[in-house]
Amino acid sequence: MVTSTVEKLSPTRVKLLLSITPDELKPSIAHAYEHIAKDVQIPGFRKGKVPAPII
Repeated sequence: MVTSTVEKLSPTRVKLLLSITPDELKPSIAHAYEHIAKDVQIPGFRKGKVPAPII
């Protein structure tokens, strides 16, 4: 469950606090790794096939 709070710092600035559980964040992190892996070239791995822990 995502919870958020907004704190007004000044008339033009706010502070946004988000609380996200790890299970909700996992799909987004996996998606980001897939996009990064497409461009990363590391010797010993084919382009796009680098394991996430190595990135």
